[in-house]
This record gives sequence, structure tokens and C-alpha cells, in this order.
Amino acid sequence: MVSEKSSIFVNMNEQYEILMELLGAGVGTKERFCAKPTDAEWRWLHAEAVRQSVVGVAFAGLEHIPAASRDTDEPDNTPDIISKPPTDLLMRWTMEVQRLRALNAKFDAEARRLTELFDSLGLYSVILKGQGNAMLYPEAAPRTPGDIDIYVEGGKSEVLKVLRREELLDEHDTPSYHHAHMKTGKSGIIIEVHYRPSSGLSTPWRNRRFQRILNEEIKKSKMTDKGFRVPTATFNLLMQLAHIQRHFINSGIGLRQIIDFCYVIKNADAGDVERCSKLLQGLGMKRVAQAVMWIASKLLGFTFHTRLAYPSQRWGEMLLAHIVNDGNFGQFAESEGYTFVHRIAVEQLRKLRLMPMCPSEVVWGEIRYLIEVMKTIPERISKRRLALGDRKVRTVDM
Repeated sequence: MVSEKSSIFVNMNEQYEILMELLGAGVGTKERFCAKPTDAEWRWLHAEAVRQSVVGVAFAGLEHIPAASRDTDEPDNTPDIISKPPTDLLMRWTMEVQRLRALNAKFDAEARRLTELFDSLGLYSVILKGQGNAMLYPEAAPRTPGDIDIYVEGGKSEVLKVLRREELLDEHDTPSYHHAHMKTGKSGIIIEVHYRPSSGLSTPWRNRRFQRILNEEIKKSKMTDKGFRVPTATFNLLMQLAHIQRHFINSGIGLRQIIDFCYVIKNADAGDVERCSKLLQGLGMKRVAQAVMWIASKLLGFTFHTRLAYPSQRWGEMLLAHIVNDGNFGQFAESEGYTFVHRIAVEQLRKLRLMPMCPSEVVWGEIRYLIEVMKTIPERISKRRLALGDRKVRTVDM
């Protein structure tokens, strides 16, 4: 029987150990998947892979099931036992992966179209995360896309001016500190136009340094044979680690983002990794890096030619607990569905628990949130609503 998620904090339950083994096989760090799940456990493994947006990677792990695996507790003349997913589940899983491949082709085409669009408007653009990360995945393990994040050079005022002039801006959405949403076109894909390379760090002096580094690095982006630009390895290492940290604190993070980051490190030059490693302490991201490295090396089996940070079991287990409980981008967190006041209370308690890991980011994040609340008091009064919307960053997982 599948254990309840509430039983997971320090130690993974048996089903999650099997999932990590399957994902390890899917990313190629384990040669064989030797676990023997029951039919019910196979269905749980698939459901959890969907919940964590790693269904393609998990499917690739099925290729590593041995032709036959022996139960050593049985006498030598016992027939070999093979554990494979039930036929109906395997067929559905196969179709989902085929759909993922088609979806990635669709996202690639949209990323190319957006690049050509902004080039025609005289604006330099770069695709962030998403389809750039997808290029690092093996063909057998397609990445699950979510939305398209595209950086457009020119600053907030200029970029918004162009988007309004071209009637591309989603006027129903309020532009944030770092991005605005475009109108959803024929593709149906949600597009975030970034006028800053990242939402950054909450700690002001660290964020100024962080944004300065990213602004320098994004100018070095390269055009790919898919028709869109992607950032440098240094940019991806720092920006995506900050992205993991921010979502971990504010809404939750999933295994897809961890695997994304593992592929970024695997494909980075030693010099890029070493440079970023030296920056982590000053940017307040060392403990999050240690947590990610623990999950990557101890659970998923990744080995890296150059270490970004020394793996920490303490921080890794804390991050893992929230991944298990909250799912991709926190979409399955227990606080979902609570009343506004109840949800805020639960989130505040959660952040208190994260204080040892990210003290400065948690404190400054709350200060920034309170400032935003104060700014919107007149709007809250006029609408007679305590809550204007979800505090979490809007994300879509297709």
C-alpha cells in the first residue's frame, strides 16, 4: 500500500525510493531499474510522475527494466519475475510521451516565432529556462513544457510600450517587477515577456549584484539551430538556482526543476561551475545549492565533473520534504483550497520552518510582501476584498 505523504519529512517512503530509482534510470545515471512494483504501485509511480511533471523522464526509465529479474529469496528453480506497468497504464503512458514530443515541437516553433517577432521590432530576445532546458534532455526522456519565458531587452517602460503599441499585452494582467503576460495567441501557450532577466533575490543588496551579473551574461546568449537564443551556462546556473530558491520559499518546487538544473550543470564547463560556486555564498544561495546537490547526487545518482556545492543532507531533506508534499510549483500543496486567512497562516508557519535555510530571503521577502500589501490597501477597500488574488506566482503546467 502506498504510504501517506504526511509520513515523509526526513526519510522517503518506499514508493518515493522506487520513483527516484526509476528517474535515475530515466536520466541515465542508473543502468538498471531492478525494483518490482505492484500494479497499484506502478499506478502511483505514474500519478506522482505526472504530479511532479517528470512523466517523460520516468517513462525513459522503463527501458532499463531487465529482461528478467530474480527474486533471490526464492529457490533457484523459481521462474524469473518481471515487473512491468499494467498494459492499460503502459499504453496511456506511451501516448502521453508521444504527446509530450509533439508539445515540445509546438513550443519550439512558438519560441522561434517570438524570436523572429521581436527581432523584426528591433528588440533583442532570449528564451529563458523552458525550451532551452529541453534541448539538454535526452531524446528518450522528453521534458514536460509549461509556458514560454522570453527576455526582451529594453527595460520595463520600453518593452511595455512596444507590447501595447503592437497590441500584444494582456491588459487583464498587471505587469510585475520582472515580467508581463502577452495575449494568448493561436498556439494557446502562455507567454511571459521578461524585461528583467529574473525575478531575482529578495535581499536588496544581493539582488542588485545578482541582476548586474545576469544583465552582463544575457548579452552573451547564442542563437540555436532551433531559431531562438539561449543564455550562457553561467546565467542558467545562477538564474535557475535563484528561481528554485524563490519558488521553494514562496510557493513550492517540483522534481522537474531539480532535473532541469542537473542537466544545466552537466552541460556547463568546469570554469562556469567554479565561477558560480564562488558566488553562491555572497548571493545567499549556498544552502539551496547544497540541498539541490544532495537530491541530485544521493537520490538521482548524478555525478558532476565539477561540484557546484557540497551536498548537505540536512538542507536536502528539507527541500525534498516540500517537493514531495507540494508537487510541481506547489500546485498540490495542502494550503490550496484553504480560506485566505487560513492559507496565509499556513504559509507563514511554513516560512518560519524555512528560516534556518534561507533567513535573509525569507525576512526580506516578507518585508517586500508587506510593502505591496500597504500599496494596495486603497484597491482592497474599493473592492471590499481582503485578498486581491493568489499570492503565489502564476504558473501553468501543460
